[in-house]
Amino acid sequence: MDLKQIETAKKDPTVMTLITNSSERVEQVEDIVTSGQLVEAHNEVYSVTTK
Repeated sequence: MDLKQIETAKKDPTVMTLITNSSERVEQVEDIVTSGQLVEAHNEVYSVTTK
């Protein structure tokens, strides 16, 4: 996402990710960055292993 464009438009840059049916479909979720850590475009922020 283009954070500069979002900030210029005075929009909230918060992003929520929702994984549905996680108990059925997801084996493991691993955080790659810690909460509050700044990331740049195209950085991986978490890894999901499916069943």
